[in-house]
Amino acid sequence: MSVWLIRLRAFAVTTSMQPHVGGYAMRFVTYAALKEKGFDYSKEHLWRLIKAGKFPKPVRGLGPENKWVESEVDSIVAERIAARDTVAA
Repeated sequence: MSVWLIRLRAFAVTTSMQPHVGGYAMRFVTYAALKEKGFDYSKEHLWRLIKAGKFPKPVRGLGPENKWVESEVDSIVAERIAARDTVAA
């Protein structure tokens, strides 16, 4: 895949594919970006978590792959930090 095509896709994700809700643009993360945020799960395990209600559902129809709302993913991280801090206290 050419560098130009990669940049074009990144631009599309950061601009036109972000619906405006409540006056701010929602950001989306891909499966690869989930790994960068520390969710190093296989796709199969991730779907099991989604089915069990332990991980947010992806938003479909925003391109060739599933995307998750970044704020929902960040809230999972915040919940885990809070649970860790509660147990430690």
